[in-house]
Amino acid sequence: MDVFIMRHGEASFNADSDINRELTLRGREEVLRSVKALANQSCPINAIYSSPYLRAKQTAEIAKTELGLSINIQPRLTPDYNPSKVTDWLYTLSESHHSVLITAHMPLVGKLISLMVDGDLLHSINFSTAMVVHLHAENPFDGCFTLKAVLPSA
Repeated sequence: MDVFIMRHGEASFNADSDINRELTLRGREEVLRSVKALANQSCPINAIYSSPYLRAKQTAEIAKTELGLSINIQPRLTPDYNPSKVTDWLYTLSESHHSVLITAHMPLVGKLISLMVDGDLLHSINFSTAMVVHLHAENPFDGCFTLKAVLPSA
């Protein structure tokens, strides 16, 4: 299973709540640059899952346009959701999808990488906005994934 974990692009703080924060122009440009790099990867993506928060949905919309896939909103992909419950759900997708893109937030995305690669939550990584991490595992279990790429590359 290949999992592409993407943090949303830069978002404005001018909103009535965290849920309604929109991508800035710079954030849209960051996301487009990352998604174009993602489209050039040799591993085709089968599905897109997004947080219900506006900035993550806008990030997924840009990916949808570039990758030609529909978006599935997943309530588990919110910033402070339990990472173990997210991976439990994510691994069930391997029965129907070989490769998925999820668009979500810090701190969740950093914790997911730690859990999926190291099998614990001790090594959370920092994600810059619009960063994508590609993970792969033959058998999707916590601690069994390897880091394949970080996009866009420097």
